[in-house]
Amino acid sequence: MTVTRLHAPAKLNLGLRVVGRRADGYHLLDTVFHAIELHDTLWLVDADELSLELVGGAGGDRVPAGDDNLVLRAARAFAAAAGLSPSGRFRLLKGVPAGGGLGGGSSDAAAALLLLQHRLGSPLGRRDLEEVAATLGADVPFFLAGGTRRGRGVGEILSETRPVPRLWFVLLVPPFGTSTAAVFKNLRAELTLAEGAATNSIDNPGSDNELWVIEEPCTRWQNDLETSAEQLYPDLARLAATIRAAGFSSLSMSGSGSTLFLSYASPADAIAAQVRLQELAPPGVRVLLTRSAHGMVASRTPSTVES
Repeated sequence: MTVTRLHAPAKLNLGLRVVGRRADGYHLLDTVFHAIELHDTLWLVDADELSLELVGGAGGDRVPAGDDNLVLRAARAFAAAAGLSPSGRFRLLKGVPAGGGLGGGSSDAAAALLLLQHRLGSPLGRRDLEEVAATLGADVPFFLAGGTRRGRGVGEILSETRPVPRLWFVLLVPPFGTSTAAVFKNLRAELTLAEGAATNSIDNPGSDNELWVIEEPCTRWQNDLETSAEQLYPDLARLAATIRAAGFSSLSMSGSGSTLFLSYASPADAIAAQVRLQELAPPGVRVLLTRSAHGMVASRTPSTVES
């Protein structure tokens, strides 16, 4: 039996700006996606029927195992695009906390697409694969690309960013997730640009309007969703206030929450911060150490194991 496996890395948003709103109500974003080494692991075994088995891990109890799981949705979408019947037995080990704004589900979906592409001899072209990814979630195309990408539109329009140094991160993961839809609905921040200007900027990938220039690794990245998330989740607001009051003023939030993070240029500084934060963090808050995951496409090449 041939088994293929991929690590599905998480991501952080190194800043997130809300720059407009589409006619359908979806917000237009300008963000930087940055892959990190914290990851789920997804296996694919040849089988005539399509199935998914969750084998535990971080927050696995909050991950739907039924037909609505993104891995199964990705497999069905892939099969439809390739003109095939959905098949394959997937096994998923969660390492990325669910509901924390780290993109674990989207990364799992991208990993499923890549595993199927590998197993079936690349029946889809790169653009077709990206189009399938976009139907599964706005940030799924990023996980096909990996590394660091600027995301615009609703996050699906990707472009290169200025070089980002290899960073170390300390994550604070509360024992609760946040609702992305609720956080956006509650958003009261002023839009950075008028709606028409935002649309023009989004439609012009060559624009010089570069919002994100990363010069100092220990910076606090602006996230326009932070206030909205803290209003909805008072425990998140209290956690952020406690950590900043202890001197960690560069604490940032990823995506729509609930994960908070700090970035460092050296592992020694990151480890020292992790030790201190473990002392400060309330019960139930996980303090995790990870680092940048550059070259994600190469690391995603499936390894084949005979068993």
